Amino acid sequence: MQDSAAEAKAWVERNTALVEAAYQLFLVDGAWPDVISLQRRFDRTDGDVEVQRAVDAKPRVAWEARPLHADSLSLQLRHLMWLPDASRLIGVCMQAVQRAVESYLSADDPLTVTSEDRLTTFPSDRHSGLMLRAYEVLKLEHPSPFGDSSRTDTRWELQVDRRFVRRFRGVTTVTEFVARQDEIRAEMSRENLGMTPVLDADPEIHRYEFSMIVPPADPVLFLSWAKGTSKKVANALKPILESRLPGVEVFLSPASVEPGDDPSRRLFDEGLLGSSALVVVLTEASAVSPFVIWETAAVWGSRKLVIPVFVDIEPSSVPGPITIKVQGVHMGDRDDMDRGIERLASYFGVAHTLMLTDEEYGTLEQAAREGA
Repeated sequence: MQDSAAEAKAWVERNTALVEAAYQLFLVDGAWPDVISLQRRFDRTDGDVEVQRAVDAKPRVAWEARPLHADSLSLQLRHLMWLPDASRLIGVCMQAVQRAVESYLSADDPLTVTSEDRLTTFPSDRHSGLMLRAYEVLKLEHPSPFGDSSRTDTRWELQVDRRFVRRFRGVTTVTEFVARQDEIRAEMSRENLGMTPVLDADPEIHRYEFSMIVPPADPVLFLSWAKGTSKKVANALKPILESRLPGVEVFLSPASVEPGDDPSRRLFDEGLLGSSALVVVLTEASAVSPFVIWETAAVWGSRKLVIPVFVDIEPSSVPGPITIKVQGVHMGDRDDMDRGIERLASYFGVAHTLMLTDEEYGTLEQAAREGA
């Protein structure tokens, strides 16, 4: 496998004019430009640039889920590091990374990095556009020291992700940051592929045996829930997932157990143990449900994809090790939910999926309110 940082550099070098134009528009507007606007811009000056083709050719990194034909061009730090004009913005981002590590190693609680922290040596930028642009870049980086994010007109906040932040200790440059990301992704890839470390005759040499799990011919996504809010949200989530995962059975008991079926066999043998992935809806009640804990552990222990959906509970309040080993999404964060659905689509081989509509997201919010 090629070094993804090197691939990113090669892509930037092939599309320098496009990348520079996208970055300059980002600095002005605070949002990454859409493909159509970029194409119109180049058609006025250079008709040879095919923006959509270049955007689609942007190298993916391990476990990245994005539409087959993205409608905008966003840049990560692994791309910005090759733009001389981005050096000041990168400097602010690296200050934020170091602040996250400092917060983790301190007695701070909660662990956050905010726009009120001193992240730049340029006093005039303390509350200016540069700080806001850094936030927009950092909230999309993964893995990174940051988890949930929020922003108002005057302030932004990035929560520190306890699972990854310790891996970024000592990182001071963007080159080190990207290298650390690739190291973590490589480890995640080995775990997901079921690679088992085997000690060679030479104790200093390690190799890996592959035991990759092949999804069944009829893939199943198991929805795990408990009573109350968890059940209402799971019921609302089921049709949303079904519409975006063609060919995948979204199993939700008891709805997926037909009259006359053996409930035990249908629920456990065919539903849970036959599943390719699991989405667990976590609330204050379901997080301590023995059935939910058992279902989640059974699928995770089979080295299959598990995505927790946090409804009215924070990861730090969930008992057990699941939030240390598995990245979840927050239902209160619409972008986070979209990323979770994209991850599922990518996992099941769906090349393109739609973001949540206003009506769909409203249905999920209503389900959470009704169950409370």
